[in-house]
Amino acid sequence: ALILLVTNIATVLLMRYFITDVHSSWPPLSRVRRGNTPAGVKTEAETGSLFRAFINSGCALVMISFSFLYFTVLSFGSLMTVYLRSKGVADQFIGAARGVSGLAGLLGAVIFPICVSNFGLWKTGIASVWSFSILVIFAACTFAWSSEPSSEGWFNPTMMLMYSVTVSRVFLWLFDIVVRQIAQEIIPEEVRGQTNSQWRALYSTFDMAASLSACVWHQTEDFWLLSTLSASFVVIAACLFTMAYGMGAVNRQEYELVPSI
Repeated sequence: ALILLVTNIATVLLMRYFITDVHSSWPPLSRVRRGNTPAGVKTEAETGSLFRAFINSGCALVMISFSFLYFTVLSFGSLMTVYLRSKGVADQFIGAARGVSGLAGLLGAVIFPICVSNFGLWKTGIASVWSFSILVIFAACTFAWSSEPSSEGWFNPTMMLMYSVTVSRVFLWLFDIVVRQIAQEIIPEEVRGQTNSQWRALYSTFDMAASLSACVWHQTEDFWLLSTLSASFVVIAACLFTMAYGMGAVNRQEYELVPSI
């Protein structure tokens, strides 16, 4: 508990230092917006303006597709950890898998510039999101094998679930960077903050929906259903991103992926 407290304090201090440094390096961030509306309170007109800024940002469909990925339980979070423990997986092995999963994500960040230089930004995004979808579908399918007598060793259904989720982190991180790079290149700087706030609210909604679903289907034997829902949302995300690419965004000077309001 003491180590956790010290770590949290150090993290807060570092975050404050970096945020202060960014604000001092970029003066427009420190400007105070003048207005009659109290701070933190948005009028109905302002809310509608934020929504229109998101829709007209030029890559709304890309950001929506990315948000669908937040409806997932197929990660080494608390829900999947509980399920793995119920299947008899040792805590130290789960911890080791978490570490390997983090390294796999870093691998995705390492190969990002290589993939972009060889295949381009959009094609890298399509390849990564569909590769991620295939691995997530495979992870969800392992529950069909789990209905059979569980086999010992390194290739039983539970272990295959862990393997597929770990490898999928490579493509998830790669797609994450691709989407953020597209957003940086397309969204005009003057509306970037407004658009990002709506984007964050959108994927937080999907994250909350996943948590609420876990409250409804909270038994470990229901985890297959949550996994199936997760895989479905990932496939929808891949389809939406492919749709955005197919709408001709690469060949247009203006990246209008959603009709303007």
